[in-house]
Amino acid sequence: MKRYRSALKKLLQPNEIRESVDEIDLDALYAKGIKHLILDVDNTLLTYDEKVLSLQKQAWIQTVKSMGFSIVLVSNNSNGRRIQKIATQLELSGTYFSLKPFPINANYLRETFFIEFEESAVIGDQVLTDVIFGNWQNAHTILVSPLAKKHSALKTLQYKIEAYLLKTLDIYQAPLKGFPNV
Repeated sequence: MKRYRSALKKLLQPNEIRESVDEIDLDALYAKGIKHLILDVDNTLLTYDEKVLSLQKQAWIQTVKSMGFSIVLVSNNSNGRRIQKIATQLELSGTYFSLKPFPINANYLRETFFIEFEESAVIGDQVLTDVIFGNWQNAHTILVSPLAKKHSALKTLQYKIEAYLLKTLDIYQAPLKGFPNV
């Protein structure tokens, strides 16, 4: 049983937990040899209701670019126009309907954007998609709190399950902003 718990913890445990992308120590990532940021879009950079990125997030993206990181937006959202509009606004490349956490999109990212996952950080608001995807690819994973304050019933359930897993596996005890308390 300890072996299963250990394997599950390794799969679900992010390397870092931050309240938002703005709190990520970019200098520390750079010092670790991270060259690529694979960014989730919905609830990581903007809420589902927002159509345009805030000036604060736009400034953060410009800082990331100016430091020399490559950035790719990778979203499970099936609305290709939405993701393309955000990517165009930020002058970035992006993929939609990427089916995270399944590694099907990983080869596409490697071949199209020359991503080496060992030199990458996967950043997102969901353990069951972003963190697992990054951990399966041996990337550095960063879990951020979801931006939206209210969620659909299904998304609320997912966040509750994620919070329960983080707490049960002794990954993170304090409640994350935006995650329902367990």
